[in-house]
Amino acid sequence: MESDGTQEWHQNGIAHREDGPAVIRPDGVQQWWVNGVRHREDGPAVIEEHEMQQWWVQGLLHREDGPAIEYEDGSCEWYLGGMPTEESVVLDAVKRAEFLKKLAGPA
Repeated sequence: MESDGTQEWHQNGIAHREDGPAVIRPDGVQQWWVNGVRHREDGPAVIEEHEMQQWWVQGLLHREDGPAIEYEDGSCEWYLGGMPTEESVVLDAVKRAEFLKKLAGPA
C-alpha cells in the first residue's frame, strides 16, 4: 500500500490482477490490469468515481453492448477495437461485424 492509501497489485514488476482491480485509489479510482495491459471482460476496466467509466479489452477501448466511455454527465464515446465509431455501428450486429472485420485486415 502506498503512503496515500493507493493499493496496487503487480506480477513480475507489472500491473496485474485477475480477480479484481490492480489499482485502487482512495479517491474512488479503480483500474483493471492483466499482464500490464488494461483489460476487463465483465465490466469497465477504469472507474473514476463521479467522473467516468471506460471499457478496455486487451489494451484497447472496446465495448460491443454500449459506449466504451461513459461520463458522469451522461455523455459517452463509442469504440470498437480501439477505434472511435458511432452508436449505430456498435449496436447493429451486422455493422459491428463489418467494422471489426475491416479492423482485422485481410485474412
